[in-house]
Amino acid sequence: MKLLTTPEIFDHDFLELQSPEIVPELAGFAPNNALFFMNGIDLYGKYNHTKTFLTQLHPQFALIFDGLLRAQSRNVFGESFDFEKQLLSKMHGQYSTLIDIDTTDPVDPQLYYVFMTKFGGVDQEKALEEFELAFSRAQSRFVSVVESVELPDGTVREELTSVPASQIPIKRFETGAGDYYVFGENTDQSLAYGVSNGYFVFSTREVGVKRVFDVLNDNTSSLSTNQDFRESVLFKYAPSESYGFVNFSQLDGIWSLFEGMDQQSLWMDVFSALKSQFRTLTFARRVYPEEVFFTFTLFNR
Repeated sequence: MKLLTTPEIFDHDFLELQSPEIVPELAGFAPNNALFFMNGIDLYGKYNHTKTFLTQLHPQFALIFDGLLRAQSRNVFGESFDFEKQLLSKMHGQYSTLIDIDTTDPVDPQLYYVFMTKFGGVDQEKALEEFELAFSRAQSRFVSVVESVELPDGTVREELTSVPASQIPIKRFETGAGDYYVFGENTDQSLAYGVSNGYFVFSTREVGVKRVFDVLNDNTSSLSTNQDFRESVLFKYAPSESYGFVNFSQLDGIWSLFEGMDQQSLWMDVFSALKSQFRTLTFARRVYPEEVFFTFTLFNR
């Protein structure tokens, strides 16, 4: 599939045009049977490229784009966290997004997200301290306690209040591949992050980081050993900037997430058809100054 683009979107200094042949290193971090995986390169470079392109269209567009990101960052990490300097600027090299399903409670499966990126910057210790503070603040917004509050008339009522970031417990787990950290008492629903082999790993649930480190410690096989994904990258696709993977066998786990939605039966029919006919889908993306090529492969059962 080919998409035509405005020439200015992917100009010749766009980093993917300069680095067209990428081996998806982070597939070696992802579990073999993950629901979804996609990799890319230099997220901070893309952020700056997007701002430059929007500025060329109109200076206000770049300000709006940056303002929306910063507003969301303040909402999650607090006012004192600088989204660009303390987070984006450290994201160089390859990155990937991983989506999978936590089936710890089979009655209530939960999607979780894992983000992995090359860990940039020379002062990694300082960067980790900044990340720890940021994630503590983020987790504190989702952890509440009941406190008794006396009103002016002398009556007392109970209110839910956020736990201060400084009081959020942080658990450290040591592994052969590196250490990872979990915020909060309820580890199933806590933010978690770790660093291994120069890569930063972050997940919205502890199980996400744990599974990545299980792969790195050779306790489970990685996506790079998955026959369909490996065959696609090595033999089916031309050297590309991004590769992806979808595991249809995992669709069973997310059916319950569509309960109560309109046309629920249609979703079920679509998922049933995909799951019964195909086991996986792989794809690749190649970027040129005025066009983007997507290549897809469906593997039959």
